[in-house]
Amino acid sequence: MKTISISDARNHLPTIIDEVMSTHEQVVVLRHNAPTVTIIPFQGVKQGENRYPLRGHPLTLAEDFDEPMPTLWDALAVAEGPGSYGVGQGACPRRGKRPAPKKPLAGTPEKRRKKG
Repeated sequence: MKTISISDARNHLPTIIDEVMSTHEQVVVLRHNAPTVTIIPFQGVKQGENRYPLRGHPLTLAEDFDEPMPTLWDALAVAEGPGSYGVGQGACPRRGKRPAPKKPLAGTPEKRRKKG
């Protein structure tokens, strides 16, 4: 792995990029003798490479896909305690105990502004 100073990188960036592209070797840029950044060749998707390998394959779902799994819910209720995940006793302790909405302020916004 090659290392260069940040001033050399600034002065010779196009040459460094060409070298990294041709050799595929990383170049570490140093600032005050400490590694700051690494210049590496870009390895994007190649021409003709399939980006979506599962596209076009048939998709099937089990008949009971959306059926509840009672054993899973029982396990969650035991692990998390009563009232968790909407199962078990006391599942919704606050139902019906919501605070009343606040009354809107009287008057229009212009009348409510403080005059200075």
